[in-house]
Amino acid sequence: MTGLLTLYTAITIPAYLYQLGLKLPTVPNKAIYGLWIGLESLLLLAMELWAVYVLINMVYGIQSR
Repeated sequence: MTGLLTLYTAITIPAYLYQLGLKLPTVPNKAIYGLWIGLESLLLLAMELWAVYVLINMVYGIQSR
């Protein structure tokens, strides 16, 4: 189940960010919108990496100290 959710997340987040990038030329305040997209991208990337870490930890039993 976790693997399917991780796969779904890995597919939908880039698609979501792509859609945000397509809107960039049409928004009135491009600088703030671009900054927001950048921040959101970094946080979503961190979430994806954390999900992969948790999945690997569940599968292989790696323990962090």
